[in-house]
Amino acid sequence: MTKNETEKRPFATTADSNGDNMQWYYFYTKDYEFWHCHIQEAAKRFFDLRPIPVKAGAIQLKAKAVHHHFEGEPLKLRLLAQCIKENTGRTVLFTDCTLFLNKDKMADLQHYVKQYQTQHYDFVFAGQMFQGH
Repeated sequence: MTKNETEKRPFATTADSNGDNMQWYYFYTKDYEFWHCHIQEAAKRFFDLRPIPVKAGAIQLKAKAVHHHFEGEPLKLRLLAQCIKENTGRTVLFTDCTLFLNKDKMADLQHYVKQYQTQHYDFVFAGQMFQGH
């Protein structure tokens, strides 16, 4: 992780954590500030939010990618690896920030996600969650 990629190192546990709530790491760039604010507003009472601001230019998006403009960009993997390394033994959420959250359903989401914590999964991907694995 270089200083050019992130504005700070958000992975270490801090004194301002949100009690027993699961830590939720998500990354965003300034262009996605709207989504960052949306997650903060909807989820702050239910999760210990750990946003990872990424500096402009750290992500090399591909305008003509076949499947997705993130194709071949390793930043997300580097952030995930760092998050795992600094949270060994803990269960955390790791996502990007482009999620629509219904603030009236956050307790349901918190309960849903915690079930994977008690089942001792190493990794759970969105596709698995919705297939009941």
